[in-house]
Amino acid sequence: MTTVLIPEDLHKKSDLDHRVTLLSRQDIAKVALDHKTLLATVETALRDLGAGLALNPAKIEMESPGERAMNYAMMGALADPATVGMKLSYKYFGGPKRQMQRYYTTLLIFDDTNGQPLALADCSWITAARTPAVSALLAKGSISRNARKALIVGSGMQAQYAGPMLAEACPQLEEISIHGRYQEGLKTAQEFFSHCCPGRQLKVATDFETAVRDADVIIGVSGPASLDNVQADWLKPGALSILVGYGLHADVFHQADYRTATSEEQMQVTGQDFALPDGSFPAIDAELPAILAGRAKGRLSDDQRVFSYNSGLIITDVAVGRALYEAAIARGLGSKVSIW
Repeated sequence: MTTVLIPEDLHKKSDLDHRVTLLSRQDIAKVALDHKTLLATVETALRDLGAGLALNPAKIEMESPGERAMNYAMMGALADPATVGMKLSYKYFGGPKRQMQRYYTTLLIFDDTNGQPLALADCSWITAARTPAVSALLAKGSISRNARKALIVGSGMQAQYAGPMLAEACPQLEEISIHGRYQEGLKTAQEFFSHCCPGRQLKVATDFETAVRDADVIIGVSGPASLDNVQADWLKPGALSILVGYGLHADVFHQADYRTATSEEQMQVTGQDFALPDGSFPAIDAELPAILAGRAKGRLSDDQRVFSYNSGLIITDVAVGRALYEAAIARGLGSKVSIW
């Protein structure tokens, strides 16, 4: 038998506090990061990525034996504040219909100026908050100058956050509507929108096809069981369609005049539903980080039908996670634990 010797204290000569702050879901729920702060934090991280100041390698995907679960591993490095983060996600399906029964996701971040472990956090809220911020930035980068109306397809948590983010990122939008089948979710979305955007209302669209035909910006953020799918021939000239989860037919992607994504490489990992029969994808014309950094265009003309794919980037989780950590520490939240 081989004996493994473990040093008593690997950090003996360092003055750093090697404990990490554990941020539970309950801790995070007490930290108030408003939608404007979230949007600005995510935009800075993506612009830095587009300028070559941050790192965001493609995620690693693995399916468990027997297709019981889907697992993801991601890491990224933020420029300012200098932060390195690692995210793990485990989705357990629990049945032949692949309906998710368990979902656990965590984020571990370090201060990259001194090596200090910062936080080990539940990442579910972070993901839920940064994703609609990215969708809003995709809209900001590719919206037609003539756009005035937007439609959110879905009524879950992602859809509920999408309205205020979109209103903040695209102030030219005069009307934002939502369509979904979860009545309680629609009500929550309306209340949250009114709270974040005083004096404005989020309309509920009951006639789905008519609402799509009238919209200049459509965000598809439905769940996998959604019965509503935007058809390509419903879209008006100049329409921008953004896909986060479900709610857009694959033809919207394939028939688009111009295509953008958060990451073309990552889309080929997570967007297999949109692949051609041979497994290939039509080329992406521009990526969001480059658009925000001024190195690429979100569209070439106001009458182009543009499709945008939001696959999520770890760099946005790292940025929001760092902001969340700083806010939690200021409020005395979290528990210091020693694992090294």
